[in-house]
Amino acid sequence: MSDYVDKSTDFEYRIPPGTVILAGDPAPDLNIEKARGIISNISSEQELADIYADVFNKAFWIEDEEYDYDEGTEEHIKACQVTDEWFYEEEKLREIIFTLLRNEGIEIPESGQITVLSIFMERNGYRDGNGWWVEKEEEV
Repeated sequence: MSDYVDKSTDFEYRIPPGTVILAGDPAPDLNIEKARGIISNISSEQELADIYADVFNKAFWIEDEEYDYDEGTEEHIKACQVTDEWFYEEEKLREIIFTLLRNEGIEIPESGQITVLSIFMERNGYRDGNGWWVEKEEEV
């Protein structure tokens, strides 16, 4: 584990190995319309994993914008609408993945679904970076 001590409070943070901390938009060139176009043309499991990682990461990144505005303001309502659009696409993609996994005899749990999503994502070159789907690093 990596340790970080906030000198202003002496609070110590423990960061688990493999954790990814995003410092910027995970897919800056991807907007919702482009994502929908890619989704409508998925032709392989790899393409499904690639767009799922992008949409999942983008949805959670964008969700943070909701907290930038006072609840009920026009800006907050717009931020919530944008977040909802991304999560709608994420849920559709997740259901496609779950259908593939069910067809392989994998049971989808009510909670802890990351365990079965990881099966799919790992075989397509991704790992869980503790909240973000990131490409696996090549073994040297």
